[in-house]
Amino acid sequence: MGNSGSTKKVTVERDEQGVIKVTESVIRRLGGQDTVQTTKREAQPPIQPLPAAPAPQTPETTTIITPTEPKEVPLPSQSSPSTEVKDLQLGQFLEEARIAAARIKQEKEAEIRNVEDQWRIRLQEMSGAHKRNTRTAEVEFERAVHDVNELLNRQSAQPICENLKVSVQQCYADHSSQVLRCADLVRDFHSAVEAEQVAKLAKGM
Repeated sequence: MGNSGSTKKVTVERDEQGVIKVTESVIRRLGGQDTVQTTKREAQPPIQPLPAAPAPQTPETTTIITPTEPKEVPLPSQSSPSTEVKDLQLGQFLEEARIAAARIKQEKEAEIRNVEDQWRIRLQEMSGAHKRNTRTAEVEFERAVHDVNELLNRQSAQPICENLKVSVQQCYADHSSQVLRCADLVRDFHSAVEAEQVAKLAKGM
């Protein structure tokens, strides 16, 4: 065992009884063998330490995601109104339009009736005024004729304004139903008679 290349180390140990145990290395050193062994060990190239084994790599786990079809999520019901709601709104709109058209028609008819009533009243007033004016003219003419007749009855044997008198009488005969057409002749004759009477009074007759 002295020349073996054993690298086993021998240590000195003391047992429980106080006996010292000598290891092989101590014995070789005492015998000079340890130097030779040490020289051999130094002549040998140093043993390169083995490269440390790489730490085991944790295999990357690849997660495969399988695409799934998107699910349709129902939206809240605040989008477009349903068909029933649309029909109801359309019906309300048509009803309001019908009421508005009827109201406008009634207002226009009331305005037309109001205008017709105003013109009817105005025509009645104009007709009444015309009748009153015509009656007033007739009364004045009748009064003038009466005055002329009285003058004619009171005149003396000598005729006064004989020409005008004949003209008035002829006009009455020609226009018996339209005596107003003789108004100018009657007025002239009446003026002539009054002038003649004034002249006679001035002479003292």
